[in-house]
Amino acid sequence: MSAMNLTGIHAKIRRAEQQIQMISDEAEGICKDVQQRIVREVREDIDKQVWVYRGGTPNAPISWSVT
Repeated sequence: MSAMNLTGIHAKIRRAEQQIQMISDEAEGICKDVQQRIVREVREDIDKQVWVYRGGTPNAPISWSVT
């Protein structure tokens, strides 16, 4: 039985790994931005501190849908 040439398969796997890393890096940036918009507030009316998100809902980059 002859050995199969898996060069193309390996290239596709490497490309997928690169795309996963790119999306992961972009998602990390979005999460850091969201974290910076979370603030601690003291609610005197209920005598407690709460964490509040001050910002809009972040949208995933449109490029993710084609990647």
